[in-house]
Amino acid sequence: MNSFSPRGSGVHKRKEGVREMDHLITVTPRDPIIARDSRPFGRGQGNRMRSLGWPMPSTLAGSLRTMLGNLSGGFTTERVERLKKVSISGPLPFSGGELYIPCPGDSYAVKDGGMLKGYSLRPLGMGDKEGCDLPKGLLPPVPEWQKGDLETESFPPFWSEDNIVNWMLKRKEEDFKIPDWNAEKGDYPKGFIGLPPMDERTHVEIDPLTGASSEGVLFSTTGLDFTKDDYSADRRPSLSMMLRVETDDPEFLEILNGLNAMNTLGGERRLSFWRHEPEGNNWSCPDPIRKELSNAGNGKIRMSLATPAIFSDGWKPGWIDSSDLIGTVPGTDVDVRLVSAIVRPWKPLAGWSYEKGKRGPKPIRRLVPAGMVYFMEVIKGDPLSLADMWLKPLSDGEQDRRDGYGLSLLGTWE
Repeated sequence: MNSFSPRGSGVHKRKEGVREMDHLITVTPRDPIIARDSRPFGRGQGNRMRSLGWPMPSTLAGSLRTMLGNLSGGFTTERVERLKKVSISGPLPFSGGELYIPCPGDSYAVKDGGMLKGYSLRPLGMGDKEGCDLPKGLLPPVPEWQKGDLETESFPPFWSEDNIVNWMLKRKEEDFKIPDWNAEKGDYPKGFIGLPPMDERTHVEIDPLTGASSEGVLFSTTGLDFTKDDYSADRRPSLSMMLRVETDDPEFLEILNGLNAMNTLGGERRLSFWRHEPEGNNWSCPDPIRKELSNAGNGKIRMSLATPAIFSDGWKPGWIDSSDLIGTVPGTDVDVRLVSAIVRPWKPLAGWSYEKGKRGPKPIRRLVPAGMVYFMEVIKGDPLSLADMWLKPLSDGEQDRRDGYGLSLLGTWE
């Protein structure tokens, strides 16, 4: 079949130490995709199928595993168990050959002429007679800029990895400035992009007996239109999604190595193009972050979420003890103490299971949104070893980590 790919589809060369079982996959929607939210839809429940602003990791994980199952001969009980062990990280926006990451939740901006200055929220120590309503032992995050009456602004939804690295290394407002932009037009400066525009459609129900529309039965769908961003001369969409797929299963590895196929994605089974990117891996920890972690003499670590996370304790990772706020970062031998956190209201996660014996609606779960930030202090271990957790999942459940929930970004704070 003829294939197409995002404009500028080259990715960074594979870095030393990246395992051969890791694969990068770009997903380019052909049609506006419906990444349904958790509101009911169907007869007697609602006639509007609404979409999230960005697909959940499990939406892409389920679609990929279904495709691997179809291409490998079907869904035997044994193969289903193997498919569940395929790990997916993402989806993250991919445009112009660059990976993009959700805006960190500890950032806000102040207008200064034609520029926006970036400021941070940071934990504030309290005096003997001061207190707050946060859980015992946590410090409140407060703005580092508290001068004048200028209004604060929000940054664009997605930042390039270079901008994310600069932010995670930020020391003061002079270290992070961007040109102001027209928020209504979404005319973002270089290195920033917005959410895909929404595509709303009205449909009629087709009577299976007559082949005509049913009287008075209308419903609407809202999808994410990746094709509206802009077109190049050969009509290749400029915005895609990227996944990192990890598996040591020989059968699935063979399929992934040559993946170049159409597959359904999201509600209404709309089509997307899935392609293996053979040229490398740009998901490894950047060298400036490694250097910063190696020099983290004060042991103050900042962790931001690149995808929503699922924690057993709600807003707080289950691997951090509630009594003393101390825990070991998964995948490392580094012990940390939680100092503060920036957490916005939880997001619902629901869906429908098609697995044999479990078919039916899934229970609603609470997600910590992407972009949320945790401030920690290292009390044992080498902070540099945390570099291996860059864009790796830190959710509590093993299957949730395999589904891509809780990808982490690391930096430091003062």
